[in-house]
Parts: sequence; C-alpha cells; structure tokens
Amino acid sequence: MQQPRLKAITKPIFTVLGCTAVLAAAQDAPPTAPAAPVASNPLFDLGAGQEVPPTPLLPDPQPIPDAPPPPAFIGPEKNPVPKKEARPDRKWKVIPFAGFEVSWTDNLFASATRRRSDFFSIISPGLAAGWGDYGGEIRHLGSYGQHFEPLDLEPDNLPKNFTFGRYNLNATFFARNSDQNVVNHDAMIAGRWEGGKLTLGTRFYLQTLSDLDIEVGGRVNRTVYGGEITSNYSLTGKTSLELNLYNRSYDYSRQLSWQEWMVEDWVDYQIRPKTKLSFGTRLGIVGVQSSPTQTFEQLVGRVAYAANAKLGFSLDGGVEWRQFGAGGGDEVFGVFNLSATYTPFDGTLLSVNAHRRNSPSVVLSGDNIIATGVSALVRQRFQQRYLFTVEGGYENSVYQSRIAGAGRGREDNTTYIRSGVSFDVTRKLSVEAAFQHRRNDSSLADLSFTENVFIVQFKLRL
Repeated sequence: MQQPRLKAITKPIFTVLGCTAVLAAAQDAPPTAPAAPVASNPLFDLGAGQEVPPTPLLPDPQPIPDAPPPPAFIGPEKNPVPKKEARPDRKWKVIPFAGFEVSWTDNLFASATRRRSDFFSIISPGLAAGWGDYGGEIRHLGSYGQHFEPLDLEPDNLPKNFTFGRYNLNATFFARNSDQNVVNHDAMIAGRWEGGKLTLGTRFYLQTLSDLDIEVGGRVNRTVYGGEITSNYSLTGKTSLELNLYNRSYDYSRQLSWQEWMVEDWVDYQIRPKTKLSFGTRLGIVGVQSSPTQTFEQLVGRVAYAANAKLGFSLDGGVEWRQFGAGGGDEVFGVFNLSATYTPFDGTLLSVNAHRRNSPSVVLSGDNIIATGVSALVRQRFQQRYLFTVEGGYENSVYQSRIAGAGRGREDNTTYIRSGVSFDVTRKLSVEAAFQHRRNDSSLADLSFTENVFIVQFKLRL
C-alpha cells in the first residue's frame, strides 16, 4: 500500500529537479566568490553560503525548524558588524526564489515512545519585491527558521530608504505519514525612511507553522504574527535617542496562546570611534490564555564594539522586574543577549551567541520559562564554490509556577549539532548536504528524545 503513495511523492520531486536543472543550465556566467559572510538573523539562512546565525536548534523535518516558543523578547538584536555603505536607490525590483529539500528523520515526532522514521520533501517557492537597492544584501531567500533565538525577520544591510515585501510558501509532503502533509506561509513587509536627523522604520510579519514544538512534545499548528515601529533621532554627532514599539503574538490550535506588547527607549552615546554605549528602559504587558496577565519593566544597558569589518561584539542586558496578576507575586531576575562575530580570513566565519530570557508556557497554565542558552558556529569556504559549516548549541529551560499547585517543576536541557557542506553549481543555484543531531533531556521522562536528520537541499534564486 505504500508504493502508490511513494510514487505520488517522488513524481513531483523529479519534476522539480528537472525544472531546477533547466534553470541552472541557463546560467552562462561562471560563479563568483560571494562576499565575506556577516552574522545575520535566522530568517534567511539555511542554504549554501547562507548565514546560519545561532541557527539551527533544529532544522525540523519542516523548513521551519522549531524550539520551545520563543522566550520573552528583550529587544531587537543589534548587529555589531559595521553596515556597508548604501548604494543609490533604484527602481522597483522583483526577485523570484525557490527551494527544494529531500530529508529523512529517525524520529518524526521527537518522542521517546512514539519513534517514527520517514522521508519527506519540501517545496518552497517565493517572491520578494521592493523599492531601493536591497537585492544584493538579501542572501539566500527561500527558507526561514527559528531556533534558540526569537524571530528576527529584517534583512541585513538595507539602504537608508526602502520599501520591501516578501512571501514564501512551504509545502511539505511525507512518504509514510501523509496525514502530516501541510502547506505553510511566511509573509513580511518592511520599510525605512531616513531624513536629516530622524530615522523611522516599520515591519510587520505573519507565519503559519506546523512543526515540532519541544515544550509540547509533538508537532503543533500555530500562527505567529506581529510588528514593530522604530525611531531614532540624532541629537549630536555622538548622541542619539531611540523610541520603539513592538508586538508579537502566538496563536496555538490546541495549546495556550499568548501576546506581548513592549515599548522601549534608548539613549545612545558614541564613546569612542569603534564603541557605542546605550542605556534604556523597557515596559511590557503579556496576556496569556487561561493565565493571569503579566507586566514587566527592564532597566538595561548595551555596548556595541566594531573593531573593523572582521570583528564585532554586542552585549545587551540588565534587570527585569515582572509582576503576575491574580496574586502571583513579583519576580526579579537578569536578562541578556550576547553576539560576537569574527572573520579572520576571507571565507572564514566564527560566531558565538548567548541569551537569557523569560516567556510564558504554552502547556502549563500559570508557568513561565526561564531559558538560558549558548550557540557557536564555524564556517569555511574552499575554492570559492564549497562551503563547510559546523555549529552547535545548548539551552536550559526551567519552568517556574506562579500559581499555587500549578506546574510540576519541569526542566529541559536541549542540545544540537549540525554539520553540512554546500556547493555553488552556478551563481544562482546551490545544493547542500547536511546532518543534524538533536537531544532533549527533560525532567519529565516522556518528553526526552533524540533525533537524527539527513538533509539534501537545493536553492535557486532567479
């Protein structure tokens, strides 16, 4: 009974591969060496030459890997690497892109008791369009992922003024577990305007996800959406002010949905040519389904150091005071984000990221998760066309109950390691082969698991 189903899956696979080969053959120009990689966000980085930030806690059997719901956000991640000089704005530009992946996992549901292996294929066409010279800075469109870090959907090195939109469809088909077949969507629009001393920015995003959630212990359907409005005003050549508003929402089909609003302000001072210090505050409110409302205040500082184009460092952290409604009491703890990148040679990238955050549980009503993690990545390019990547990470998640009798004192320790090699077939087509091992040791034995995934992935940008 499996043979007809396998044929139904392999037929579109060969069709897509045939179309990809025809498109690749149309590229006459020889491949050129890409620019030296720069630490970037998790949004655009799962292909050859890609930036795989603290990625992946797991590229799950989905193109949208998953981790426990992204912990409480303590502000936008700052890229310590100096921005490239923006080129003159151009007219509207459209960039089609596509991805195709064939993978095998030995534990589709990441379960200790329900281990099921399966082959699956992913087709992910997309389209980006915008005004402004952003095309060269948006690398390897076609997939997005989220691991230890919260979603960061803004491309790097955008010009001073731009309008940008992107849509990505991800269709996943399983060989044995066809009931898990799914089509997901990822859309984002963003804009930036800079005039004189004032800079304004905006960004709105929407994702539908159907993949593994470590906290839940299985595959979960949910919708992630939100937005931000940012502003920066330059007072002097060394001093500037920031005022930003953020919203993010997580709607689960069966678990506890939640939403957060946050406003932050910063005073930035360029203490030295290569060092900037910032001090600020954050105020937020969190609404969780079937749980008391939470409010929080943060007193934070930030230091960004950019020695040169090869070395960058950013540390953002401070103290948070959080209040829990319905007699849940108050709590004080530290939060931080750390990011460092080093490019010692052309084609070589080293990066380290660390964090500590607080977010609501989507399984245990009245519980919050204190997550502390670290990840590291090493990437090396050889002979201009080959890219070798090794990365790994660890995260400790402690569940704390704010309601008497709630929770079971749960604690998870999650680790992952991923290695891969990619090859640039042409300037616009690349192929990657990768292996990933992931493990979760939980105080709740039925939520502990190990998983191994083998991946072959194609990326095409027209």
